Amino acid sequence: MPDRIRLLLVAEAPRESTDRFFYNPVVATHDSLFLETSKVLLPEVWKARGAKDVRAMKTEVLARLCDEGVYLVDAVDERLPQGLSDARCAAILREHAATKVAEIVRLLGERGAPEASVVLIKGTVFDALAEGLRAAGVRVPQERPLPFPSSGQQVSFRESLVRLLG
Repeated sequence: MPDRIRLLLVAEAPRESTDRFFYNPVVATHDSLFLETSKVLLPEVWKARGAKDVRAMKTEVLARLCDEGVYLVDAVDERLPQGLSDARCAAILREHAATKVAEIVRLLGERGAPEASVVLIKGTVFDALAEGLRAAGVRVPQERPLPFPSSGQQVSFRESLVRLLG
């Protein structure tokens, strides 16, 4: 965890399989959130490198993200089963929203840089947390959710994140 958080990314929930965990240093596939985030925030890492090379140096890349003040949390701490409907997932996130907003406010109070921003990834996360975070005085710079960077949404994710960080 960074000493000072400048950018807090909030994704939906931990993956059912730990080999897809953002912070797992040994991931061979299905780590598009890590890959696409690092493409935007650390483009120099990608010069003359492909995904396989970046995965091989994931520990170093995670350390660099930490040095930049980037941290990722999930909207809910429990693992959600694969194949859960968006409606059911949204309901679970709404049930946990007040607790998660309080956790984020506390985290940023303890470690947030003055310019800290929170970026919400996926519609379910945005719908559950954006209003509560803003009401608590947290900077959420987006007007709509960032798409999760999989299933053909990688370019849209990167372009949206670049615009937000502008």
